[in-house]
Amino acid sequence: MVSRRDLRRELRRRLQTVAEDPELEADLILTRALAISRAELLADPGEPVDPERVRLVEHLLACRLQGKPLPYVLGEWEFYGYRLKVTPAVLIPRPETETLVEAALEAIPPDVEDLAVDVGTGSGAVAIALAGARPHITVAATDISPAALAVARENISRYELDRRIELYYGDLLLPLRDRLKSERLLAVVANLPYVPTAETAKLAWEPPAALDGGPDGLLVIRRFLDQARDLLPPGVPVFLEVGYGQAGEVSAEVRRRFPDATVTVRPDLAGIPRVVGFLTGHHRQGSPAASLSPDLTS
Repeated sequence: MVSRRDLRRELRRRLQTVAEDPELEADLILTRALAISRAELLADPGEPVDPERVRLVEHLLACRLQGKPLPYVLGEWEFYGYRLKVTPAVLIPRPETETLVEAALEAIPPDVEDLAVDVGTGSGAVAIALAGARPHITVAATDISPAALAVARENISRYELDRRIELYYGDLLLPLRDRLKSERLLAVVANLPYVPTAETAKLAWEPPAALDGGPDGLLVIRRFLDQARDLLPPGVPVFLEVGYGQAGEVSAEVRRRFPDATVTVRPDLAGIPRVVGFLTGHHRQGSPAASLSPDLTS
């Protein structure tokens, strides 16, 4: 029988053509296929591997060598400490989106019990992170894709958050228009399509509807801001993830609809302006959520 060591060596060699970190990817494929931890893999490298498991390793490797992104090969990916199911129906959760979560959490006190909104939830990553960090809030999450909502539902159930995260099918804020008028809103977060159409081919494995933001990448963001202007009450913190070089134009789009808004821009860990934040209308006296991170005020 082939050993774990032999498989690991062979995977590292063959992954060099597609992986930035062949050693890490080899270990992730092996731990997934063998249903063991990385510590177990490294602790007993001479352990023989059952032929059925070897075939699974070979299948996963073949998928990766075809260019399929590693999270889709594995069928799961980690975000904000949560291991989430991912399929080609949803975007792969990315580290920069954790900046969106952090911005929203700074606006949501830890002891409140009101409503937060996640627009374009995809795999449910942001909604789960918010609900996990603020154990008393309810999160209403929307998406235009039934397939994405099915993935989100599985992830929400995995962490037993079904009673606190509610999923809605529809366009941006529209499925929530009645709730937005009647409930106290703590924050609205949105990770919307912002990749310019011409650049989406580089991300061919991911769902086009979750990527394509039109010619300049801002088509869906503008439509969201129109809905926010028409549907959200004053004093609600709103946080938008944006792409490289988009923060200035998105800030200008916010001011066109909310002329009195103070707009903030928060960088991700790479220093790239990543999250545009603002308050709808005027500051609402006494709202626990009427604050924005002052990292960069534009």
